[in-house]
Amino acid sequence: MRRTWGSPWRGLPAYLAPVALLLGCGDGGPVALDMTVPPSICANQTGADTYAQGLQKKGAQGLFTVTLLASQPGPPAVGVNTWNLQVRDAGGATRADLQIKALPWMPEHNHGTSVKAAVTPVDTDGTYTVTPLYLYMAGLWQVTLQLQTPTLAADQVIFTFCLEQN
Repeated sequence: MRRTWGSPWRGLPAYLAPVALLLGCGDGGPVALDMTVPPSICANQTGADTYAQGLQKKGAQGLFTVTLLASQPGPPAVGVNTWNLQVRDAGGATRADLQIKALPWMPEHNHGTSVKAAVTPVDTDGTYTVTPLYLYMAGLWQVTLQLQTPTLAADQVIFTFCLEQN
């Protein structure tokens, strides 16, 4: 005498069992699966900058203009980013003598990131590299650049980007 124990799905690999259960449910008719694409996290977001190489932002105090020369990857994406910037003062002269801090922040979630970005001058032409700029999740990110001269004059520029999940 042969005994049979357990589920009729016993011989199926574990990953097929949920599919078999779905197909076995209902009135025997076709099963409708929801294949709609979820809405974009950034679809209704307002206030974000549109990324373009050469995007310029003027400081809150009007002391500096920062140009986002490039972002790798471009546009900014979830994960590690590297930005190349150029800074000019109100008179249009490049500034390579600034102390700059980059502070990523998600205003909707009220948090930043634990990875501190280093901002280093590249050349005497006012160019700087910001890396690693770690934007670890999808959503709206503000990157505040705090700029300070050797004489302690200060200004800040904010770039705002909405990142989709990769």
